[in-house]
Formats: sequence, structure tokens, C-alpha cells
Amino acid sequence: MNSNTLFWIVNAAGWITYLLLASLFFGYFTGGISSTMWYINLASFAYYVPITGCLRWLIKKMGWFENQQLIKLILVLVGINYLIALVGQFLVSLVMMYGLGMMDWSSYSVNMLMITSGQQWFVLGLWSLLYLVIKQLRRSRQQQMTQLQLESALQANELRALKAQLNPHFIFNCLNNMRALAIDDSQTTRQMITHLSEILKYSFQYGEQTTVSVEREIQHVNNYLALESIQFEQRLTYDTQVDAATQQALIPTLAIQLLVENAIKHGIMKLPNGGHIQINVTGVGAQLIITVTNTGTLPTEPNPAHNDRNHTRVGLSNLKQRLHLMYGDRAELSIQALSDERVAVQIKLPLEMNHD
Repeated sequence: MNSNTLFWIVNAAGWITYLLLASLFFGYFTGGISSTMWYINLASFAYYVPITGCLRWLIKKMGWFENQQLIKLILVLVGINYLIALVGQFLVSLVMMYGLGMMDWSSYSVNMLMITSGQQWFVLGLWSLLYLVIKQLRRSRQQQMTQLQLESALQANELRALKAQLNPHFIFNCLNNMRALAIDDSQTTRQMITHLSEILKYSFQYGEQTTVSVEREIQHVNNYLALESIQFEQRLTYDTQVDAATQQALIPTLAIQLLVENAIKHGIMKLPNGGHIQINVTGVGAQLIITVTNTGTLPTEPNPAHNDRNHTRVGLSNLKQRLHLMYGDRAELSIQALSDERVAVQIKLPLEMNHD
């Protein structure tokens, strides 16, 4: 039901209720409700329902609620409402004289017209106040909905932008390495092509999704680590431990991928002898905990010679912002040095299961 139809229904119902209560009130003091009173009420209904509809149209057309100051608006409505009440009661008086024969011009009293007009003027004032309150509430609700839609669209755009920053950057290097190995080590090249094809398949299937199951993300990360271990030869080892109960838990797409990529780029790659990466995914109560531990040290100050995009803090800051957009205060990311040779990055987020 649109707002225009709803207005006419509520407006008519409100006037019927008011006229009925007024008839009962005056009937109580005059000994009962006469048939003439019903005719008078019918005439009042036929006038006040459409005229208040016209008043609503005029208010919307002139934009009084939007463009005028409150005091000026009140004065304008007071004047218009009294004019409407005066005309209405004069028309009702004509019905009483020519339609019902209840009085004539000789017995017609201007004072009575003013008194009855004042009564209807008060009712119209209440109608205007109620209309103003409802309109303001509807406008506030619409503004809130619009704001929520804008925030939702903004978050969606930010998520897409952040995910674009978090996508793997190693693919071009991997292709160059395969080209170099194609002649001397065809078997290793074939293995790299297999892993790379699985990574690309994952990106095509799930790259546009906001979340993915732990099982699928781990499969993707294992392909990534397999490629990197080939390129690092004997300098990179890794181990993955995932609780069976968390296999179908939902996590942000490429979240573990980013942690592993940072562990390699800012840990293993800087060590002459390489190192080890440990991935643990566990569920504790209503929380999912993802921990990536790697051999290396925690950098203290950014190196100005390095591009900011390649710095650990930038990547983790982007992921932290992404977690905040998706989960608010229910998720957190932390990084700490476990010892002089081991660093751990941990994500805690709500444990939400994939029911597809």
C-alpha cells in the first residue's frame, strides 16, 4: 500500500472517529442523537476529508515543512486552518438552513458561527500537528534507510577495493620462473602449472565472494605454498593443522592467503636458510581462531627504501580494516613475536558455518 492510499484511509477513519465521538458527547447532554445530527456529521465529513487532503497537497506542493522556519509555518497553518474551519461551519449552517430547515437567516448568529468555527479550528490544529509529527518521523526513517544504503554501498566498494589489494602478487614472478625451468626441469614446470591453474580456478570461482569456507581457503593456500616451496627449493617448509569441526566455517576470502604471503615476504625470504610456516585453524566456543606462525623477526620500524604496499604493516592494516567492515568489533587481528626467531599473526572472528 502506497503512502497516498494510506493517508486517505487514515484521514477518513480519523474524521469518522472524531465526528462519532462528538455526536455521542452532544447527544449525552441533549438527550440522544437525532437523525439531523447524523446529516450534519455527514455534511461535515464530506467537507473536512477532502479539504484536509487539499491542505496536505498544498503543504507538499509548497514545501512548507522543508523550506520555512517553524514559527512562520505555525502562523501560516493557524491562519489557513481557521479559514478552513470558518468556511466549513458556514457550509454546515447552509445545510442546516436549506437542507434540514433547522433555522433561517433571521435566527442565524455570527457569534455561533465563530464559536463552532473555533471548535473545528482546534481540531484542524491537532490534525496539522499530527500530520507534521508523522511526516517528520517518516522523513527521519527515510533518511536513516538512505544512510544505511549509502553505508552498505560504501562498505561493498571498500571491500572490493581491499580484496583487490590483497590478491596474490606472486603470479607474474611464478610465470617467469616457469619460463626459466621449462627446458631444464619440465617435471617441476608441470607441477607449477598444476598448482597455478588451481590458484586461478579458485580466484575465478571465489574471488568475487566476500567469504569462503576454511576448507576451500586452505586448499588454495596449500597450492600457493606448494608453488613457493618449489621456487624456494629447500628453504621453505610448511605444515597445516585445521580442526575438522571448522572445515566449513566461513572466513574472509584470501584472509589466510595474505597472512601466509606476509610470512614468506617478510620472514622466510629475508633468511638465508629459509624457514618454516605453521598454519593452525581452531574453534573455541563461538570464535574461530586462525594463527600463522613463521620463522623470522618482527620489524620495528618501516624501511623507507621499501614500497609501502610491500610493507607488512600495510597488508595487515588492510586486512584489519576489511575485518572491521565485515564483523565490526567482533573480530580482531594481532601480531606478536613469540621468540627471537618466530612471529605469529592471529585472527579471531565469529564462528559462522557454511550451510550450503
